[in-house]
Amino acid sequence: MNDSSVAHMSGVQIDELIGVRNNTSYVHIYDYDFDYNPLGGSVNGGLLAGFWPKGDPFSFDLINLTDVTTYDQLIFHVIPEPAPILFVGIGGLILYRRRKR
Repeated sequence: MNDSSVAHMSGVQIDELIGVRNNTSYVHIYDYDFDYNPLGGSVNGGLLAGFWPKGDPFSFDLINLTDVTTYDQLIFHVIPEPAPILFVGIGGLILYRRRKR
């Protein structure tokens, strides 16, 4: 990423590294239960892991291409896990049925 670019990622397969060259570029990541290990991965930017909105796991290396730390240019949008939303919906249906009686 460079030249003030913006990327949005959700449910994609990353085969390479993610790197941001300048502090005017950002990557929006839509996921949940993410974990960042600054000492992990095979390069100098750390390892980012988590789950995409449909529950598929992901893991990829971050690389610091310049003096900009790539992790600082990531913007996380946490999507709720699918199971708790389902349970809230079922609970609402049960309460609705009880109120109708």
